[in-house]
Amino acid sequence: MEMATPRAGDDNSLEAARAAAVVAAAAPMPAPPVQRRRSVEPCLASLIDDLKLKPAQAESLEQLLDEHEVHDLATAQILDADDFKEIGIKVGTRKKLLERLASSASEA
Repeated sequence: MEMATPRAGDDNSLEAARAAAVVAAAAPMPAPPVQRRRSVEPCLASLIDDLKLKPAQAESLEQLLDEHEVHDLATAQILDADDFKEIGIKVGTRKKLLERLASSASEA
């Protein structure tokens, strides 16, 4: 019985396959999605999410509220437009926030 002799091209393709397997095995697993730690209570976080802001805008709003110790819905509901302006919330976001706070107060 004759043994098949490897062809020159077969050695290269075998080595290439082995190298690809090593690279695939060594490739890092994708990181799990990062869960952002919320600095406000869930009710206020939900209200912020309901505003449908861009992620960066929502995060900025949450940071501003956190910096000014507005961590819950009850505190946010006693603030007015001037308060939100004073803490640096931009006019569009401020209007959306005030409207949503008013509707959440009437739902309660």
